[in-house]
Amino acid sequence: MSIVKPDPLMGPKLKVERAKRHLADLETTLHAFHDSNPYGLVEEIDLQTGEYVYRVRIHKSIPCETGTIIGDIIHNLRSALDQMVCGLVRANSKQVSGGNGFPIMGSAKSFEEACVRKLKNVPLKAQRFIQRLKPYQGGNTLLWQISELDNMDKHNAIVPVNAGQIAIRAAWSAP
Repeated sequence: MSIVKPDPLMGPKLKVERAKRHLADLETTLHAFHDSNPYGLVEEIDLQTGEYVYRVRIHKSIPCETGTIIGDIIHNLRSALDQMVCGLVRANSKQVSGGNGFPIMGSAKSFEEACVRKLKNVPLKAQRFIQRLKPYQGGNTLLWQISELDNMDKHNAIVPVNAGQIAIRAAWSAP
């Protein structure tokens, strides 16, 4: 009888799959919001100048749960990176330490310093691959932003922005 060795990357794969399901939930929520006609365009005439003025009238705000769904997507992706590093340590027949994790830092210098601790017992080839990704501010912007958003969501909340204010003035006249 042969013993089946568990996939050391099963956890990260499951986290990414869960992030995909959250993304589908987000799309459903946003489509339902958009289909509810949450805003409208209003045309008015400025009585003082006689100019046409166009305004966007917001009838509803983006649903509150969109922030939690976005936070779940981000957290699952960030967590998958940490779990991947721990899986690589186990696949290397080593013991995971409390310091292991996917290093995403604010600068190249702090990244290089963190690699020693966070990538301890990760196979050298995988270490080099992670280092080439440049997961720090100014290197790989997407990975750095995922980490920053995950920290923001853990300590505060991700609040979706539903309306901004923009003023555009266009004037035209006929002879």
